[in-house]
Parts: sequence; structure tokens; C-alpha cells
Amino acid sequence: MDTHSLDKALLECGHKYVDALEHLGMKPECAFWAYDEELEQFFLVLITSMFDYAGPLKLAEKLFKAYNSHGLPAEIDPFQVRLHSPKQTIYRNIAPLLTQRITGADFALENPHVNIPESLLSQPIAIRSDGLYVHPDWIYRFAPVKRNEVGRQWNKFVTRVDSLAA
Repeated sequence: MDTHSLDKALLECGHKYVDALEHLGMKPECAFWAYDEELEQFFLVLITSMFDYAGPLKLAEKLFKAYNSHGLPAEIDPFQVRLHSPKQTIYRNIAPLLTQRITGADFALENPHVNIPESLLSQPIAIRSDGLYVHPDWIYRFAPVKRNEVGRQWNKFVTRVDSLAA
């Protein structure tokens, strides 16, 4: 069922990127690689409440600043990172993939009219949403953040990024 494969080196770089974000104080609700089928390339997707708290522009500026100050892995270009809010549809659409490991057998039970080859029944299923293809093995993090922690997280993130640039 999978039509796209993520390079192992890129998968490892994404892991380092998410670890670096957490070290800087940002804990996204979701972090995963997704293949944009229209643009035909991979993007690291970050879903975070900071998107709503500070706004996408300020968040992107801080990520660029962290990247330029060597606080984030150089292998992942800031233009290869997509930011989303947990209020956007992509979060709701991929939540089933994030909360449980859907397999071909699960899909076959819910869609009896679809013929799935026997060899794929035990395989995890990827999800397509908003033109993005997401495989369960590409997901680094799924941990909702408490609403009252977002402001503190943002302040910590800003302080650490700004101290890197100083």
C-alpha cells in the first residue's frame, strides 16, 4: 500500500530535530514526516498550540532563528518544516493513526468492498489527509499539551532561542 519511502537518514535527522526542539523548550503535540503528493517531497510537520498562542509568523521566525544559531540540525532546511495548529483538520484526520496502529486487517473490516492482498493485512496503514501521506513509522511524537502550559512553553522557547543567538 505504501507508495513513498522515507530515507533512513532523513528519518534520523527528524528525530534529532524533535529532540533539539524539546531541548529548546518546544514540545509539539505532534511531530512527523509527511509526503506532499502535489509537491512530491517530504516535509517535517509540527502541530503545536504555539501556532495559536504566538501566531504562525512569530513561531516561524523563532524556528528560523534557532536554525541560524545552530540550535536545530542543519540537515533539515526551515522551508522543509510545516507548522500547523491542533485546531486544523490535519490533526483530526491523522488522530486515528496517532492514537492506534491501524492495520490492513482493521481497514478491511471497515471497508469490505476493498480487496486487500493477504500480505498487507498485518501491515500498518498510512493515512492521506489534505494532500499529505503519513506512515505510522514516520511519527515521532503525539502528546497533547495542557492548555495552561502553552504560555510557559512559549516563553521558555523564546528565551532559549534568543540566548542561542546572543
